[in-house]
Amino acid sequence: MDNRSPDDGSPVRQVRIARPIDRQGKVVRFYRDALGLEQITAFEGHAGYDGVMLALPGRRDHLEFTQHRGRSPCPAPTKDNLLIFYVDDEVIFHAMTLRLDRHGYEPVEPENPYWAEKGLTFEDPDGWRVVLMHAAGSRTGTLGRASPDSAGRDSTRASRSRRRDLSRCFGSRGLALGTIRVYSGE
Repeated sequence: MDNRSPDDGSPVRQVRIARPIDRQGKVVRFYRDALGLEQITAFEGHAGYDGVMLALPGRRDHLEFTQHRGRSPCPAPTKDNLLIFYVDDEVIFHAMTLRLDRHGYEPVEPENPYWAEKGLTFEDPDGWRVVLMHAAGSRTGTLGRASPDSAGRDSTRASRSRRRDLSRCFGSRGLALGTIRVYSGE
């Protein structure tokens, strides 16, 4: 896979992925506070829309979430509509899952088993799915699920303890993420 960004000679200056939301406050807290994206701007009352834009730290590509005042709720997405974050560093991968756990988000079973091989799937407050994909190798065990480790202990407890330790290193913000990719199963 080519790791070039739009800054590496592409005629495309930036990419914005926009989608409607129903629960703006909760969705923003999921992507900004729990996942660690940076809020780059927000707006209210623009032609009946409120919105927020969030980006990977230091990147121009970003997500735009908009909510139209007075409209009916957005249709529920399928379980194969995914936003995938490829994270090479295992320590950062675990730190990101710790942040999601601290904010009350537990992994969900992906529709496609491929995403469970090296990743964890989470649902945002509107039911859209995000996959954290550990791209630099396979992980042993699955975070959020209990299974005995080599010493017979519950690996979920050991994993949560390790993730708590990582949070002291990384704090609540500023994790460097890898590639962002959008996938729709349709």
